Amino acid sequence: MAKAKTAEPKPEDGGEAKPARSRKKKGIIAAAAALVLAGGAGAGGYFAFGTASEASPAPEHAAAKKENKGPLAVAVLTDAAPLQPADYAIVSIFENEAILATRLKLVRIKVGSVVTGLGTITAIEAGDNGLGTVTGTDATLKAG
Repeated sequence: MAKAKTAEPKPEDGGEAKPARSRKKKGIIAAAAALVLAGGAGAGGYFAFGTASEASPAPEHAAAKKENKGPLAVAVLTDAAPLQPADYAIVSIFENEAILATRLKLVRIKVGSVVTGLGTITAIEAGDNGLGTVTGTDATLKAG
């Protein structure tokens, strides 16, 4: 085990040596106290004179000055060609509603809905397996 370093005894100290580590601790504590006091004085000055936003108002952004011209434009999902009855598949039927799938999307329909390629839906009939028949004025879809 290493011994703690001690300073050479000096006659003016009364002959006793103090450990070097104890003097280092006091020096570190004194330096930390000085930093805390200096930082506190700086913060006190900051709060005494207010913030920069109170001294000079922030410039308004160009976007804030523009008028609101209504809702943003959104992309509309369209099919490359009008859908045909063969483009639909029955996913499920529950009571008087059906979920149909196309290549790009799912469509929820009810009796009375107008569907491209099928026309106005006149009947939705569920089968034993949860699938069934969707009848429109232009075509009928059967799953099974």
